[in-house]
Amino acid sequence: AMTFIILLVAIIPCCIKLMLSKTDTPRNFMKPLIICAASSFMFGWHVHEKAILMILIPLQVLTFHYKSEAGSSLFVSIFGLYSLTPLLFTNELILIKLSLFVAYIAFNIFAFRTIHGYRLLYVHERLYSLGIIFLPLYENFIQHLFKLDEKLPFLPLMLTSVYCSLGMIYFWFKFYGEFLLDSTDGDTKKKHKKK
Repeated sequence: AMTFIILLVAIIPCCIKLMLSKTDTPRNFMKPLIICAASSFMFGWHVHEKAILMILIPLQVLTFHYKSEAGSSLFVSIFGLYSLTPLLFTNELILIKLSLFVAYIAFNIFAFRTIHGYRLLYVHERLYSLGIIFLPLYENFIQHLFKLDEKLPFLPLMLTSVYCSLGMIYFWFKFYGEFLLDSTDGDTKKKHKKK
């Protein structure tokens, strides 16, 4: 009951703005859809890692049409997809899962820059995104080197969950805030210049 109430409170401002919107465009519907999916992912009672796809798929569709969502899409893709890598947990799959992750992120960067032609992430977002490199390094090398895999076998999972969740929390606040503060209420294609 408590998670239902928190989720309801989280999506009410988004739904109110959607209902009061004067224009009926795909973008004005997709952004609240993404926010509601992200809110459900953040505050749901039992949420599986694969539920991140409910955020990523509509955000990817929106990103190829509007420049302002490209950075958010890339950022949430990094943390959303990396949070899925523990589902492929055997040692034989390490190279495959990391190769797929890197290939997907590289494709997104190339595609978004080709379409939109500007820097996608702010400096602090780039720095936080680069921090994700240390997670597979710790999991596959450092913990074995210091014999931490015997004493703390679930530490890599916890580090992945905490690091990715902080990225998702940041995305939720940023994307939600941009939607609520957007006064254009239309289908304009805005250009954002990143620092």
